[in-house]
Amino acid sequence: MSREDDEKEIEASKAPLMEHLIELRSRLIKALIAFAIAFVGCFFFAKTIYNVLTWPFVWVAGPENSKFIYTGLLEYFVVQLKLAMFGAAFISFPVVATQIYMSCPTSWRLPSSSCSALLSSMPWSGRCWRDFL
Repeated sequence: MSREDDEKEIEASKAPLMEHLIELRSRLIKALIAFAIAFVGCFFFAKTIYNVLTWPFVWVAGPENSKFIYTGLLEYFVVQLKLAMFGAAFISFPVVATQIYMSCPTSWRLPSSSCSALLSSMPWSGRCWRDFL
């Protein structure tokens, strides 16, 4: 493609500011709804998640030596809220990441072959340092 064709494509894809803000709002709402649904589900199972996370300690220490105490009035409730939030962030991440990816302009998106080439040239890959030396 020539430079003129690229410029025409860019001009055709431009949208007014309000259209971008409306799209951003709809994507944020979708991501928050996914997080809220996952939060409610995780909060419902917070006690089970807590038992799964503390099971290795109870197994090693024994049931008689593993009595957990709460030093604050709302500590048990706050622990359940934190577990539900971390679980919701973990479960809703695919939806949130998809919304972030879809909000990027098409020219910013990389095909998978470009991504692998880009990641192999990063400083931590070793290839970049070998080429440098």
